[in-house]
Amino acid sequence: MAKRILSVSYDAALLRSREMILQRQGYEVTSVQSLQDAISQCRREMFDVALIGHAIPIAEQMNIVGELRKNCPGAKVVALTARPMSPVPYADHSVDAMKPDELVAELRHLFADADSGKAKRV
Repeated sequence: MAKRILSVSYDAALLRSREMILQRQGYEVTSVQSLQDAISQCRREMFDVALIGHAIPIAEQMNIVGELRKNCPGAKVVALTARPMSPVPYADHSVDAMKPDELVAELRHLFADADSGKAKRV
C-alpha cells in the first residue's frame, strides 16, 4: 500500500509542484492550504507523514504542528525549511525546501525506518 502524505502550504503553486513530485515517487498525497483543511483531512483519513511548507510563518507552523499532533495521530511531521542546516525543533524531521531530491530521500529513509521498526533516523 502506498504511503500517505498530507502536505500543508499557503502557496498553491508550491503545493501543486510538491504534490506532483511526490506522486511521481508513488506516494498518495493530499494537499491543503489551511490549518482547518488539514485538521478536517486528519479526522477523515490516516496519514503516515504531515509535510509543512516553508512559506508558512514559523509561529503558524508551530500551531499547525500542535494541531496535527492532536488530530493526525501517528503521522511523522516533516518541516520544509528555507534555511539549510536549520532544524525545526518542533518537527520530527527538517528538509531544505529548495532541494526536492533531499525531500524524496528523507521520506524514503523515514519510511524505511518505520517499516523496519526503527523509531527515528539518527
